[in-house]
Amino acid sequence: MGIDSLRDLALAGVKWELSDAVTQHQKEILDNENSKTSTLNPKISATQSVAVPAKAPIDICAAKTVTADVEDIDALCRAIEDFNHPLKMFAKNTILPTGNGELLVITDAPSSDDDETGRILSGAAGEIFDKMVDAIGLSRKDITICPLVFWRAPGGRTPTDEELEIARPFTQKLIELLQPKMILTLGTLAMQQSSDLGSRFPFFSIPHPNYLILKPDSKKTAWEELQKLQKTLQNGENKV
Repeated sequence: MGIDSLRDLALAGVKWELSDAVTQHQKEILDNENSKTSTLNPKISATQSVAVPAKAPIDICAAKTVTADVEDIDALCRAIEDFNHPLKMFAKNTILPTGNGELLVITDAPSSDDDETGRILSGAAGEIFDKMVDAIGLSRKDITICPLVFWRAPGGRTPTDEELEIARPFTQKLIELLQPKMILTLGTLAMQQSSDLGSRFPFFSIPHPNYLILKPDSKKTAWEELQKLQKTLQNGENKV
């Protein structure tokens, strides 16, 4: 992180912990900035060194409380939009669940394309996904898509277990409201985080479209799984 970025955060009133990554020259500059900001915000000490921001608190109880009284998907989306998740401050957009179909697609964390557009499964990955569901006679209007977590992590890193856990009550509430006929996961992380749902719903898993772009040979396995999903869906419709 450069001096300009650190200075901006110091002016914003961010408290810091000392880090070896900050040079003595940087400390002198930032101590001077802190001296200036102390006149604007008395709570900031002029002697505080600026380096690494403290980790934001995570409280899964807050997410459970928020979702407890949600009665429909629109209200759930509003709750997600308003929720102060620790990743939210780093993301450009909140990526909400979309659609209202009986097939629920749970996908990995939002990509940089998703964060830019505010839309889940956008860019090249979205194009491949649309082609895959079209091949089994479906489109986005027939499905519901929900990311594991609704904000892109800094640098596109994998969300931590805590960050995933605090988002889980929202996904669980979506499943409760939607009562999908079956679930399809995209990506290893989505499969691992959702595997416990297999006992409650027909459960299918394929690689994330981004992986299919990097490893075209895996498309065959994905197509075979999608055909199983299509057959299960058709059999369910025939029983009605």
